[in-house]
Amino acid sequence: MNRWMEAERELLTAIALSPSAYTWWDLEEFYRKEGRGSEAIAAMRKSVKLQTDPTSNLMQMGYYALEVGHPDDALEAFDEAVRSASASEKKSTGRGSFAYNVAAGRSEAWSKIGDPKRAIAFQEQAVQLAPEAPQPWLNLAEIYQSQGRSADAERAKARAASLTQNQSR
Repeated sequence: MNRWMEAERELLTAIALSPSAYTWWDLEEFYRKEGRGSEAIAAMRKSVKLQTDPTSNLMQMGYYALEVGHPDDALEAFDEAVRSASASEKKSTGRGSFAYNVAAGRSEAWSKIGDPKRAIAFQEQAVQLAPEAPQPWLNLAEIYQSQGRSADAERAKARAASLTQNQSR
């Protein structure tokens, strides 16, 4: 009904009456739709503090923070996710695994912050966790190129190209 102020007021009332991970997450979704990134992240933080296993939501928060230009918040969320993750999640490998997503997210965050050495270190970790996936290699090539490491960038691009060819067979 496009009555955004009333909707926000109702969500805040629901939280005041019964604060839970769900009510805070509903407010977070509302703020996302409104394009209010900082407030969405703050609501996410409240939600995850009330969850028994917040790992996946912390990962969502990290990637959302990157999307809206808050790399420091992303790093904080990834660190919290690692602290709350199970041992098996931390040891996971392959593209899409918890460990890979943390490494790739941290790489992107450090890149946005302007620390290419840390961005490279985490992207190299992502490549080690998913060595047969082309995209991590392409991401690494891009970071190398931005740092003037043309030879390293070309090797990473070549590796990505060979993996892409192998996957299409």
